[in-house]
Amino acid sequence: MTQYSDAPIFQDSKTPMSYKSFYLHTLGCKVNWCDSDSIAVEAGKTGWKRVEDICDAQISVVNTCTVTKHAAASARKIIRRIRRENPSAYIIVTGCYAKTDGEIISKMEEVDEIVLPGDEKNLIEKMGSAAERLAKKHRETKPPLKEGHYAGRPSSRTRTFIKVQDGCDQFCAYCIVPFARGRAKSFPANKILEKIKRAEEKNVREIVLTGIHLAAYNSDDTDHPLRSYNISGLVQHIAENSEIPRIRISSLDANAIDEKFCELFKKYPAVMPHLHIPLQSGSNKILELMNRPVKVSGFLRAANLFLSSHPLAAVSTDVMVGLPGETEEDFYKTVSLVEKIPFLKVHIFQFSPRPGTGAAKMKELFVQPSEVKRREKILMEKAETSARLCRKKFETEKLNVLIENKKNRLWEGLSENYLRVKTTAKTGCNGAAVEQNSIVTLDMSSPENRWEK
Repeated sequence: MTQYSDAPIFQDSKTPMSYKSFYLHTLGCKVNWCDSDSIAVEAGKTGWKRVEDICDAQISVVNTCTVTKHAAASARKIIRRIRRENPSAYIIVTGCYAKTDGEIISKMEEVDEIVLPGDEKNLIEKMGSAAERLAKKHRETKPPLKEGHYAGRPSSRTRTFIKVQDGCDQFCAYCIVPFARGRAKSFPANKILEKIKRAEEKNVREIVLTGIHLAAYNSDDTDHPLRSYNISGLVQHIAENSEIPRIRISSLDANAIDEKFCELFKKYPAVMPHLHIPLQSGSNKILELMNRPVKVSGFLRAANLFLSSHPLAAVSTDVMVGLPGETEEDFYKTVSLVEKIPFLKVHIFQFSPRPGTGAAKMKELFVQPSEVKRREKILMEKAETSARLCRKKFETEKLNVLIENKKNRLWEGLSENYLRVKTTAKTGCNGAAVEQNSIVTLDMSSPENRWEK
């Protein structure tokens, strides 16, 4: 029977080391990945070993997403797959879907326990309690953990996510996330800086500042009570007080992008010239129905201001099709806007009604599924054209690429403006060897180097 986590009952010393193996599957946004990193770190502190093969795990943790119906369905599919591949594993479900739809998850026979998100230590305690119970039942039947099966993400030493903010007060009409994550809260700048310096010590070359609503970042300086930071001030504080080579900012609403913010990309070479600025719709009417904080003119102002701030600047965005009330005219306003800006990437989402949100109550205005799919297809074609135009701007540039891994004899990594580059080169134009965790300058006009589309 599924339980909700509440009280710590973990006794580390009682659990045999050979049984402390766990598999961790993460769904959803960068914040979820950041939370999973925290789970892995906390688990490692108490002797747990993370494995990459489900069959090697005593405990399986699924960190879920609930932003769309598809995300929730994916979580259920993963849970069932884990049970099929490892029938003896103890399955713990956490994350946003566990928070918003715990009753649904609790009815899944594959799930052993639900732990609400945001309390990594309590999750580790529950893992330990389950491991001890399993150890008593199977102490002689489970072989010891094989050496060499620890599984971090392949690029974990190269790039890492730093969560600086959580929660959201915006309550966009289509979005369930505020119900899952709670009200907006920001973490102190100096605490964030401490995390970044620990990442530096591990030779991490790039940090990605993440949050549910980064534009809402607002925190006091714990060392200087009269000083406070918005997201612009936080980035400046990090750039001036750390040696991390690359600072990347994830999704940021247009209302946080002004001239002062854009100056950061000119002043600090460590601040990477790529931004993900959510659009959602090119129609002001639809943006108002969505309860979005920015109008089309504000989005265009912010995107163009940023693109003019740095010669290598690139922008990505999110667009939703099929919100209740979206007419053909509204849709083509979105198409027109996508044609105006050479987006590196347009993430296209079909509207997914989530119970409890404002848009889910607009049933009489729902767009037919066949029409939503048609609009999505049109927009995908426009997005591909936009991405080609964006890449074309940089095809003769020399880009600084952080090499992450090697696949099929090709080294690959991310440029400063978030282009995924593959290369057969052995050294960069800057003389740096092409190897994992190196930052190399690559001439994109050379046949040795190419984009990953």
